[in-house]
Amino acid sequence: MKDLTEEDKTGAIDLTLFLLRSLPMQDDEVRSIHLPVIFAAITEDLLHEINNDPSKAAEASVRNCLALQEEMFQHIPLESHSRRSELNVDASDISFSLLAHSHLPMHSMDLNPPAN
Repeated sequence: MKDLTEEDKTGAIDLTLFLLRSLPMQDDEVRSIHLPVIFAAITEDLLHEINNDPSKAAEASVRNCLALQEEMFQHIPLESHSRRSELNVDASDISFSLLAHSHLPMHSMDLNPPAN
């Protein structure tokens, strides 16, 4: 994230959101393995950046990353949520921490998507 301008960051996130929302996602491997790993990596990077500089929580790219994570979360099968993560940090703690830092209302992120 360091070398991109704020506009470049939000443009890349917007493109990813468009693809997630527009293209049908049929591949179980992508949904159950790749998306959770990408979700965790984004969460870890956001947490690191915000902990280093809390003012970054107000940037549009952080809000867009949270929107991207919300969209990704809707594509991850429920079975993947119940698998034990290899990360040392509880993802729900990170999400709540990020939301608190970003000054977004808690109801803006649906942490319990409807079952498919």
